Amino acid sequence: MMTFFDQVYQKLFSKPETSNEVLVYEPISRNEHYSESYAFWLHSVNHKKLIRQVAESYLLKQNNLVGEPDVHLLSTSLSNGFAISFNEEIDKKEFQFFFDWLGEKVEALPYKRSNSDVTITDKGNVIESKEKHYFKPIQQSQEAPLDQQFGNILIEHISIDNRPSFIKLVANTYNDRMYKNPDSFEVLAKYLFEVN
Repeated sequence: MMTFFDQVYQKLFSKPETSNEVLVYEPISRNEHYSESYAFWLHSVNHKKLIRQVAESYLLKQNNLVGEPDVHLLSTSLSNGFAISFNEEIDKKEFQFFFDWLGEKVEALPYKRSNSDVTITDKGNVIESKEKHYFKPIQQSQEAPLDQQFGNILIEHISIDNRPSFIKLVANTYNDRMYKNPDSFEVLAKYLFEVN
């Protein structure tokens, strides 16, 4: 039996239908009210509580157990990551804050933000909004082999009909002799889920 996330994942990442129409494609822009609310959230108990909940669910999923919010592990030969399903226990705005916070955490590493954009697509029966932060490792040296760190990092926040669906973070590594072997994704996950 497919879980809700599996159904959404299949719909979102299956072959695109020809009826898809991009309604909006633009850089992400946050207004002053959003920025103030986000800054307040960063110093709130709710911020740390959400990080702890996601971290605990991530550890549970590694042992094939389900926590709240439900975290899904993503792993292929060249990609590792996780997705967090939205549930009604989480405030919609806090879920979006968490997406931006993940981006800030990655950017605090030796990574540069390549782009941040939002795409709103009419899928025929639903409207999908996809916010995306994309990061590339900063090269300290141009001598080969290059340090790919965790690879390129993509963070997405997907909403369907204006309702949050999930946040996904994926590190895509290079399989190329020009690059050193990537650092373990678990090191990145541990860093992301640290609560100060």
